[in-house]
Amino acid sequence: MSEKYESILHMNHVVFDELSFERHGFKNEKKTTDFEMKVGVDKLRDGNYRVVVDTLATRPDEYEAHVRISGYFSIDESFKNKDILLKQNAVAILFPFIRSELTLLTTQPETQPIILPIMNIAAMMDGSQELKTDEINEHPAKEIQ
Repeated sequence: MSEKYESILHMNHVVFDELSFERHGFKNEKKTTDFEMKVGVDKLRDGNYRVVVDTLATRPDEYEAHVRISGYFSIDESFKNKDILLKQNAVAILFPFIRSELTLLTTQPETQPIILPIMNIAAMMDGSQELKTDEINEHPAKEIQ
């Protein structure tokens, strides 16, 4: 007899808020890529949240790639670990979109492309910065039906 499990966290929509690539020079094998990731959670109304992940990849004197994504999630407000689910699991759900888009943006002529490995999101979140309210609202949430 198989049991049916239902997730507490549901992704309703996912959108890219910002995608950019700015070249500063030519491919340089000796340079490393610096990453900065910020995460923010914006409560839209009871049970509905927007999780924003803002990622900046920089190769000095080569390029800067920026990906900002919003995931619209619903979750039971009474769930006691909802903050952890929104910060870790929602980011884990959004991360493959970020990985893919960073690869697409950086696979250019004379550019060292970014191909991110699969990562431990919980450990990665320890090193991430939190988006401030005004940074989250740079791209205001739209109620998407």
